[in-house]
Amino acid sequence: MQPTDQDKFTDKVWAAIVKSQDVAHRFKQNKLEVEHLAIALLEEDQLAQTILTRASV
Repeated sequence: MQPTDQDKFTDKVWAAIVKSQDVAHRFKQNKLEVEHLAIALLEEDQLAQTILTRASV
């Protein structure tokens, strides 16, 4: 999926999509995949820690 309509997303979700596109380009990929979104989210400050803490990991 290549999102094109920003109005369909919240600002936070759109920011994550934009960052995931940056991740895809960093890995020289033209197609946005869920893995790129996961990496983008995990690279956010404290996000990975918050997720793992809430999951009791």
